[in-house]
Amino acid sequence: MAQPDGLQITRAELRDELARFMSYGEYVKAPTQGQRDINAFIRRGLRQFYNPPPLPGMAGTHTWSFLQPWATLTTVASQQAYSLPAHYGGLIGELTYSGENSKPPVENVGEANFRRIASEDTDLEDRPSVCCIVPKDDSDTEYPDSPSRFTMYLWPTPDAVYNLQYRYIAIQGDEDDSASATFLGGAQHSETILASCLSIAEEYVETPQTKYKELFYQRLAASILLDSRANMPDNLGQNIDRSDTRGQYRRHSSDYTVSYFDIDGTRIGP
Repeated sequence: MAQPDGLQITRAELRDELARFMSYGEYVKAPTQGQRDINAFIRRGLRQFYNPPPLPGMAGTHTWSFLQPWATLTTVASQQAYSLPAHYGGLIGELTYSGENSKPPVENVGEANFRRIASEDTDLEDRPSVCCIVPKDDSDTEYPDSPSRFTMYLWPTPDAVYNLQYRYIAIQGDEDDSASATFLGGAQHSETILASCLSIAEEYVETPQTKYKELFYQRLAASILLDSRANMPDNLGQNIDRSDTRGQYRRHSSDYTVSYFDIDGTRIGP
């Protein structure tokens, strides 16, 4: 049987597809400026695919399951601040204690709420119960040193080593420029990546068309459906994400309200 990634598009193949569209035949036959344009189209096409526009009927944009990895944060006694991964782009749910299912999760409460809670006892060292995430600032200046990097603060300040597991939205980069490099999404989404890059190149032709833009939206809808079906709770086990639970009390959220709904979902309370 062929390798599961055997149909995954490579950077070389993607470059050649764009070169043919631009009438160069092959990437290596394109002039220097043409090659620069092709690589620029690929970068824009990847950004468009990894951060897709909302489709008609969708309440928001889709977040790809393959850009939602798990990570473990290992605390250090008497240390409050922790740098998050370079590709970190947003926390999904709460942090949980690895191997300690009976322990309450660590809630992400936001910076203002975190400061309010921590002010109750700034020197307390114990098992963390809340966190907040802010842009990384190493030199304590007015503006963050690296606004695309983030730091997590924990309270109480850890009194020991704890392993906290969390899931996050990853910001995809484009570090590997080699011809054999492939792209996150695999063979299942390679045609959508190709259509995305071609739709960008299409914007720059002498007579702008929308053929590939329309194709990209068709491929995007198929990719989103495929990604959603493959990661439904029935396929991944019990869905214990409580982020959208209505009427659930959270210890540290000061702005929490409780609403009541009947069996049909009609709101009947405040």
